[in-house]
Amino acid sequence: HFDCRLTPIGDPAMRVEWLHDGKPLEAANRLRMINEFGYCSLDYDISYPRDSGVITCRATNKYGTDHTSATLIVKDEKSLVEESQLPESRKGLQRIEELERMAHEGAITSAVEDQKVKQKPEIVLFPEPSRVVEGETARFRCRVTGYPQPKVNWYLNGQLVRKSKRFRLCYDGIYYLDIVDCKTYDTGEVKISAENPEGSVEHSVKIEIQQREDFRSVLRRAPEPRHEAPTTEPGKLLFAVQKVDKPVEATTKEVVKLKKAEKVSHEKVSEESEELRSKFKRRTEEGYYEAITAVELKSRKKDESYEELLKKTKEELLHWTKELTEEERKALEAEGKITIPTIKPEKVQLSPSMEAPKIFERIQSQTISEGRDAHFRVRVVGKPDPECQWFKNGVQIERSDRIYWFWPEDNVCELVIRDVTAEDSASIMVKAMNVAGETSSHAFLLVQAKQHIVFIQELQDVTAKERDSMATFECETSEPFVKVQWYKDGIEIFSGDKYRTHSDRKGHFLSILMIDKFDEDDYSCALVEDESVKTTGKLIVEGAVVEFIRELEDIEVPESFSGELECEISPEDVEGKWYHNGNELISNNKYVITSRRGRQILTVKEVAKEDQGEYSFVAEGKKTSCKLKMKRKSIHKNRSCLINIS
Repeated sequence: HFDCRLTPIGDPAMRVEWLHDGKPLEAANRLRMINEFGYCSLDYDISYPRDSGVITCRATNKYGTDHTSATLIVKDEKSLVEESQLPESRKGLQRIEELERMAHEGAITSAVEDQKVKQKPEIVLFPEPSRVVEGETARFRCRVTGYPQPKVNWYLNGQLVRKSKRFRLCYDGIYYLDIVDCKTYDTGEVKISAENPEGSVEHSVKIEIQQREDFRSVLRRAPEPRHEAPTTEPGKLLFAVQKVDKPVEATTKEVVKLKKAEKVSHEKVSEESEELRSKFKRRTEEGYYEAITAVELKSRKKDESYEELLKKTKEELLHWTKELTEEERKALEAEGKITIPTIKPEKVQLSPSMEAPKIFERIQSQTISEGRDAHFRVRVVGKPDPECQWFKNGVQIERSDRIYWFWPEDNVCELVIRDVTAEDSASIMVKAMNVAGETSSHAFLLVQAKQHIVFIQELQDVTAKERDSMATFECETSEPFVKVQWYKDGIEIFSGDKYRTHSDRKGHFLSILMIDKFDEDDYSCALVEDESVKTTGKLIVEGAVVEFIRELEDIEVPESFSGELECEISPEDVEGKWYHNGNELISNNKYVITSRRGRQILTVKEVAKEDQGEYSFVAEGKKTSCKLKMKRKSIHKNRSCLINIS
C-alpha cells in the first residue's frame, strides 16, 4: 500500500500518474488506484517479484509538475511458478504471441479480411440428448459457424420456440436453450436449424421427461381409533338412575270444570248417481258371472283336446323311426355324456423376497404425425421379473412386423408401432404382472393425418425485356409457413446476387435480377417435404428495342478546327459503328470515337476540305445521319507601301 497527500484539491486540470522505475504502471485487476480530495493511494492486491522497484506518484497541472517516490521490494517464493509448463517442443505459445504482434502492427489485416469467405452454416458443437425429471430444467447448447452470421431457431416437437418464462434463449458465441420446469408433454424432439444466404443446416436430439415417483400406493391409512366397550358387572343396570325431588307447590291451583260436549252426527249421502248405476247394472243381473265361467271352461276344453291330438300324432309317427340295437343305443348314450374335467388351482407359495410389480416410469401420451413411429416405454421393477402385456382400447395386442415390443435395457419394456396411421389412434395400456401381483399404466396415442398441401395459385409465365432490372415469379400454397425450394431447368437455385427468394405466409416469390438472354428458361417451385408437388412457369426474354433518343444534326466547322458529332441511343450499352460517305471509321489520330451512358460521340480533328460529307452512326439496323461542312478561313492580303523620305 502506497499513499500521499496532494494539493491543490479539486483542480480539474490536474493529472495524477503512477510510475514503476520511471515507466507508466501497466493496468491490471490486482492494482487499485484512488484519487479523492487530495488523497492518492496505490494498492497491490497481489504482488510478484517483478513488481520490485521504485514506485513514483507524479502530479501535473498547467502550473507545473511534482512527484514523490518510494521503494518496493518483493521477496521471491519458490512455491509460485510463473514460467510456462508447456514442453519446449511446443511452439504454439510463441506462434500466438507472434500472430498477436503482427495483428497489432497491421501485417495480417489483409489476411484476416481474406478469411471472411462466404460459407454455409455448419454445426461444430452438437446439442446432446437430455433426460430430466419432471419439474427440473433441461439445457441444450450448440455452436454454429458460417458467414454471413446464420439465423438460428430452436424447435420443440415441431413448434418454434420463442423466448418466454419457460423457454430461455441466449447467445454468447454458443446458442443456449433452457426449458424451465419441464412437463411430461415436453417429451419428444428438440431441433435446431441455422440458415444464411449460402445454405441451411439442422440437427435434432431427443428430450425425455421422467415422471416423478408416485408415493400414493405406499401411503398408509391412519389407524381408526377403537372405542373400548364399558365393562359391566352382572346384575347391574347399564344406565344410572337419578332421583328427582318433586317441587313443593307454593300456590293453590284454580280448578275449572268442563262442560259435556254434544255429539253432532251428519247423515251419509250416497255418492252413487244414476249414471253410475246404469254403467254397472249388468253386474247386478243374475247369470252374469255364470256366463263368464262358461266361456273360460269352453276355452280350457279346447286346449286339452289339442294336447291329446299332439300326443296321438307323435305316437303314430314313431313307426317311421328305425329300431336300434342295444349296442347302437349304448354308443349313442355314451356319445351324449359330457365329462367335465375338474381343474384344481395351483397353489403359489409367496416368499418374503417376492415383490409385486411397481412402475417407476409410466408410459406417456403422444401426438405424432401420420407415417412416423410411435414408442411407448415403461420402467417396471418386481421380484421375480414381471411380464408385460400391451392393450389397445382394452384388446390385447398381438405381435407382428409392424407392432412389437422388446426389452432395450433392464426393467424397461418398449412398445413400437411403425408407420402409424389415423386408425392407430387409441388408448394404450400396459399391464405388468408376476406371481406376487400386477399393475398397469395408461396413455393415449393421437395420430395427426398428414396435411395435403397443394399450390392454389400456380406459377404464370413471365415476359421481360432484355436488360430489365428484375422479373418476379409468384405462387401460393394451401397452407401457411410451408418450406419450398426453387429450380431452374431442374437445377436448384439459391438466394444470392442473381436470385432473391422470399416467403410470406402462403405466398412464395422468386425475383431474377438484371435480365439477359441466358435467363430465359423454365422455373419451378416445389415443396421441401414432397418434391413431387410443384408448379412451373417460364421466363420469356424479349430483345430490347433499339431507338435513337437524339439523332445527329448537321454542323459547320471552321477550317483546321475540330468538329464534334453526337447522338443518344437506347439502350445505353448498344454498340454501333461510324461511317463517312459509306466508309467505316476507326478511332485514330484523326477521328476520336467515345461512348458514355448511351451518348455516342465522334470528334473530327483539324477539319479539312476532304472531311466534308455525310456522317452516319449505325447500331443493330438503326441509322442516323448528318452532314459536315467546312467553313473556309478569310484571307487578308497586306499591301506594303514604300515611302521615300528625302
